Amino acid sequence: MFLISIGMDPYPMDASSTGRTVTTGLFYELGLWNLRCCDFFYVVYLYLAIKNSMNLMDSTISLPCLISCVLSEFKVTILRRKRDQFIEILEFLDEKFPTRKAEQDYYGIVEVHRATKRMSIILAIGVSMFIWSFNLLPLCEGVISVVAYGNNFTYPLPYAMWHPFRTDRIIAYVGVNIQLIFAGYVVAQYYIGVDSLMFTITNQICMHFDYISRSIRDYHPKGAKKDYIFLKEIIERHVEVLRICKSIDFVFTNSMLMNFLGSAGIICLVAFRVTLSDFSADLVKFIIYLLSMIIQIFILCSFGDRLIQSSLAVSQAVYEHDWYDADQLYKKAMILIIQRAQKPAFLTASYFSVVSYQSFKGIMTISYQFFAVLHTAYSKKN
Repeated sequence: MFLISIGMDPYPMDASSTGRTVTTGLFYELGLWNLRCCDFFYVVYLYLAIKNSMNLMDSTISLPCLISCVLSEFKVTILRRKRDQFIEILEFLDEKFPTRKAEQDYYGIVEVHRATKRMSIILAIGVSMFIWSFNLLPLCEGVISVVAYGNNFTYPLPYAMWHPFRTDRIIAYVGVNIQLIFAGYVVAQYYIGVDSLMFTITNQICMHFDYISRSIRDYHPKGAKKDYIFLKEIIERHVEVLRICKSIDFVFTNSMLMNFLGSAGIICLVAFRVTLSDFSADLVKFIIYLLSMIIQIFILCSFGDRLIQSSLAVSQAVYEHDWYDADQLYKKAMILIIQRAQKPAFLTASYFSVVSYQSFKGIMTISYQFFAVLHTAYSKKN
């Protein structure tokens, strides 16, 4: 839904098509090139500020926003380039999704859907609050200053960046505001859309691991031929799910790496900005920004950790089921399943880290360390 709203359909019904009409395609390209223009204006702003001996405090205004723009573009670009593998994943999930009510109850579809929906709403609220606080608070603050205190309107813009023309004229100001608000909206949809896809798919894979564990635990072997039919089905399903896990990691690994690196930098810079700001609209929007980045990374890491735990649970399920009633060949096959299941399925941030609660802890630690260095350097300078 989020990606479709900005002209990108990640799962077209016809895999040979682009999945986009001419109108939505143009809307997508407009949003993407608008973001690239903003990237350029951010870079020029930073270059001119550094050239003119900008202090450390000023750099924390635009640099986190530049990182967010680049990160959101990277996420969508990677997803488009790996579209074939992504569609293969979705087709597998669609094929294996239970259709009958009894099967859905056994899979725990309601609980899976509820968890995914809850996290999607939390992510959407967090990212939307940070984007729209940046988009609207400066304008609201400027209007209140005029109406309540009789001050002159200062033409405040949502984001600090360079422009090749003056923006303190009404036509230019309105046009630039529309451009920047649209850019903020696109960034939000990229963030929410790609990350929601990632953890929704991951949660469905966890559902299949849970189904395998539950099926093994509930099965009672009798030393009959049907034991081997069951064994064949379970092993084939386990192998298929493990294969799809590798495909998911292939599609999202670079996106997760940029997520981790970018979020660590953003959390560090925004936290530094918050600690040095007086109470104002700027402080409010940077606090929201900081919290939304932490929430986003935590959600992704929590689903990564759940994937690890659900894949490991298969070996425990084998141990807990009534294997002692089976014949020797069945028992030996179960040992092989245990050995394979003890190697967890996981997602990675390229070669940087496995996506889990430990990686969340690592990101927060790195962010704090850089924040401490930045804060110390600023304190000594001032």
